[in-house]
Amino acid sequence: MCDLQQIRTFVPCGDDGECDWVESTDTQLQNGRWYATNQLLPDGRQIVVGGRSVFTLEYVPANGQGAINLPLLTQVRSSCRPRSAASLLLPL
Repeated sequence: MCDLQQIRTFVPCGDDGECDWVESTDTQLQNGRWYATNQLLPDGRQIVVGGRSVFTLEYVPANGQGAINLPLLTQVRSSCRPRSAASLLLPL
């Protein structure tokens, strides 16, 4: 799996103090993303938005719609200075 498509989740520390990041072996992002914004949704899915030079959003686990073009990311990118546009980061 390509590292940019790899999904990693954090397993919180248990009573034994063990906690770590775990890489998924059966699910990957639909678009390779670097510095994407993620948010846990009330239903347990995550929304993954943007990333370096990526102008889409997607859900994990996937909802069958594929990556969804998000025009806002392109509009914000075009209004930024060219140097900072590739590193556009949007917190939710």
